[in-house]
Amino acid sequence: MSIRPKVTVISSKMLKGRHACTLWDVRGEDPDEELASKNWRDRNRGGPVRNQSDHDNCWIYASTDVYSSYRFINGEDDHFRVLSAKYLTFYVSEDERQITTLSENRRMDHMCHGFPVIKGLEFIQDNGVPEEERPSDATDGYMSCISSPPKRVQPVFKFGKDVKFCESSKIEALYAMLLHQPVAANMILYHPEYFRRYPYRPTSEESWYDGLHSVLVLQVVKVQGKWVALVKLSHGEGAGAGGYMYISLTKMILDVEYITDDEAMGLILDDEEKPVARPSLLLRDFTGVDYGANQN
Repeated sequence: MSIRPKVTVISSKMLKGRHACTLWDVRGEDPDEELASKNWRDRNRGGPVRNQSDHDNCWIYASTDVYSSYRFINGEDDHFRVLSAKYLTFYVSEDERQITTLSENRRMDHMCHGFPVIKGLEFIQDNGVPEEERPSDATDGYMSCISSPPKRVQPVFKFGKDVKFCESSKIEALYAMLLHQPVAANMILYHPEYFRRYPYRPTSEESWYDGLHSVLVLQVVKVQGKWVALVKLSHGEGAGAGGYMYISLTKMILDVEYITDDEAMGLILDDEEKPVARPSLLLRDFTGVDYGANQN
C-alpha cells in the first residue's frame, strides 16, 4: 500500500486522557470480481443481529457466528444455527475469568473478558458449543456472566479436526477467506460514531477511543470510490444502521503521542491502547476458516 500525503489530525479522548491521532488514506487492494459480487448478508448466511448487552465478550459473538455460517454455507445445517455465547463466556478460559476477578478495573457484577477470536474458534473445535439456550439471549443478551452457568455436559457442535484457521491483518487474507464465508475482524472502536448511521471513522476531538471490538465481515464494496467492509455488530439493532456498519479498508490511524520503542511501549501501555500505538487500519485482525489461502 502506498500512502497518500493528505492526513487528518484529530484530538481523541483516550482511556487515559486526550491524545492526538492522525488519520490518512492508503491505496487499498482491489478484490477480484468474484469477491466483489459476494454478500454474505444475503439469505441470512451471516445470521441475525445479536446483542452482547454490557458484557465484554464481542469475540465470542464473532467466533460463534463464524462457525454458524461455516455450518450453513457448507451444508452441515439447513439454516443459520445460533450458538451459545453464554456457554463460551463461562468456559473458554477459566484463567481469564480469574484474572478479571482480580483486576482493579473489574466491574463487580461481571467476569466476562476480552480474548482473541481465534481462541473461541479453537475452543469450539476442541470442546464444542451448544445452541443458544433461549432464543431471546441472541437478541436481548443474557443477564449474568457470574450466576447460573450453562450445563457443561450437553449436546455440542464442533469444527472438524481437519479444519484450519487463519489470523492475519493482511487485506489479502481477508479477501481470501471472505470468498468462502463471513470473516471475524477487530475494529478500532470509537464513540459516539459506533451508534451512528454514516460510514464509520472517528470524526472530531469529541471522539472517544474504546479499544478493539470484534465484528463479522459480510461484504467488501466501493462507497464513494473507496473500498469499505460491511460488518455485522453485536449490540442489537440500535448500533450502526440496524446493527450493521460500513468500515473503511483504506483508512489508517496512529496515535502520534506514543513513543515507538517496543520495550518501553510494552511497559507503559495498556492492552487497549496498543492497537493505535502503531499505524493500523480501522479494521484489522482478520480471523476465520482457512480454505487453503495460506495468508498467515
